[in-house]
This record gives sequence, C-alpha cells and structure tokens, in this order.
Amino acid sequence: MKKYSSKSAKGKLDKLVGEHYRKQPCDCIKTMPNHTCAGRIEWVHLKTRAILKTRWMSENCFSLCSKAHFGFHQHPDFFVDWVNRNWPGRIDKLNEALQTLYSVKKSDMEELYELKRKELNG
Repeated sequence: MKKYSSKSAKGKLDKLVGEHYRKQPCDCIKTMPNHTCAGRIEWVHLKTRAILKTRWMSENCFSLCSKAHFGFHQHPDFFVDWVNRNWPGRIDKLNEALQTLYSVKKSDMEELYELKRKELNG
C-alpha cells in the first residue's frame, strides 16, 4: 500500500466508511414504522468521532437521515435508548473498546483501511 501521512490515512478511512454508510437506508426506517425519512443520509456516530479507536467501529456507526440525526443530536438519551432497544449489547461493546488506552498510529489506520475495504466491499 502506498504510504500516506496519518492525516491522509484518516481521510481515506473517513471517505471509505462514510460513503458506505451514506449509501445505506436510514436505520430509523428499519426500526420505527412511523418514521418519515428526510432524504439525505448521513454517517452518524454514537460516541464522538474525535476518538480514533472507535471512529470507524461498526458499533459506533449509523446511517440516519438528516431529520433523525438532528433529532437524536437534540435528545441524546433517546438515541441511547433507541440503540439499546434495537441493538442490545452494542453500546457495551463500544464502551469496552473505550476502556483500553492506546493511541492510533498511522500504521494502525493503514491496516484498518485494508480490513474495512475488504469488509465493506466484500
């Protein structure tokens, strides 16, 4: 794989994973029968995307329309309840990953890019 700076590696991962989630249907349509999707799908995170070790974890990523994203952003407790109700154990796995302290290196992001590329395109 071509060598990139860590910023470029992060950008490549964001592009790959973000495009994948923006192509998916709104997760609210799957879980809320009365939800009317606003159209534009966004890549949404349960925990902040500032934490690199969980930024691209599938447990932290959702596909939501802009209406649902805004609503969950305004009411984060409802978002957590919704995740727990529809994906039991998902938050526990995410919190478990947050318990270990390590920094994400450029080489980690390069390896993760290859793994995610195979996982999402496979």
